[in-house]
Amino acid sequence: MKKFIPLLFLFLSSGLAFGQSDEFKWAVFSEIAPYANATPAMHENNFYSHNISWRNRVGILAGENTIIGLLGSYRSYEYLENKTFVNEIDPTNPRGIGVGYDYRFQTQNNLLGAGVFATQLIPLGKKLELQLNYYAMVEQGKGEVNRINESIYGIGISIFIIDLLPPVNYEYRERNLNTGFDIGLSYYLRNNLALQGNLRLVQLENFNFRSNGAQMFPETEDHNLNLNQNGSRFNYLINMPVAHFGISYHLGSR
Repeated sequence: MKKFIPLLFLFLSSGLAFGQSDEFKWAVFSEIAPYANATPAMHENNFYSHNISWRNRVGILAGENTIIGLLGSYRSYEYLENKTFVNEIDPTNPRGIGVGYDYRFQTQNNLLGAGVFATQLIPLGKKLELQLNYYAMVEQGKGEVNRINESIYGIGISIFIIDLLPPVNYEYRERNLNTGFDIGLSYYLRNNLALQGNLRLVQLENFNFRSNGAQMFPETEDHNLNLNQNGSRFNYLINMPVAHFGISYHLGSR
């Protein structure tokens, strides 16, 4: 993070230097992505997801039809996943005697992001422009996992088990570093106001999840989600499509 802030300053400073020769022509972009990013690393088979992002960019003209600047984002998500765990009473018994637990996990987080971008505009006519966007950003947030006990039952034995397990939860911190390319179109309603849409072509993501330290689930670790995860993954148009829709406004003549 300490290395990232000087890079932001250097990136914007170079844009201002180029922009001085073009009369400080600025542009503002505001976009929403209804389906914003990949599933959190701890979930493998979620049956419900809600993931939305709001991205805003402010940039300056740095050469002919090239805009560079800073971006900020807000992202919110929720995931639900069912998991079954079994505690074997006698592992040597081929009938599989034990106790089964059905849980529902609910994961929620809100993340703030900041970074840099570069956009190349390619005119396709009086009202249409092709957009090629590069971005690099970091986003961070503090989330929560809730584990709701659905049922407890015997396996291979006839026993009645009273369901007394209350819902339990714990917090985690999430940090993501993302860089990638978008492609899109702008349709100008006026000379300086346009509707636009972008599709993410490729994205390289480095993720880091860390729980708050103390294990709050009362049973063994086999009954928990593994939140302490980190790694990298490559997302692209086919396996993880993400679309941004919004408007752009140019300050000054185009």
